[in-house]
Amino acid sequence: MRDTDPATAAALDYGLSQRALIAVSGRTDDVTQLITRRLVTLARSGLQALDEPTVRAVVRQAVRDIRTAPPPPPADPLADPAIAAARRLVDGLAANSHTIGLIKHTVECARPKVHPHI
Repeated sequence: MRDTDPATAAALDYGLSQRALIAVSGRTDDVTQLITRRLVTLARSGLQALDEPTVRAVVRQAVRDIRTAPPPPPADPLADPAIAAARRLVDGLAANSHTIGLIKHTVECARPKVHPHI
């Protein structure tokens, strides 16, 4: 259920670009917690009323802070697709290096020894 009607939602324009909203769309919990903490801090500071410009500034700053902060690392590093792909690449390189070393050793051992002075 929607908690605001479309007319009210349209009035709550915080001047955020679509790019900014897309950038934080995967981190809505972080944005929500940050905005809540900042609004509670302002309310406890003795501010009588949180007017629209103040709330707008808090929201815009929170979105900017979340956009510029790196996302938290995953709880399980191997669950991160980028790390898992890099791990597979490194494992593959290590296996190939070992195979190349074995081949080189086999070729060197099979090569006839030639005296350098002949």
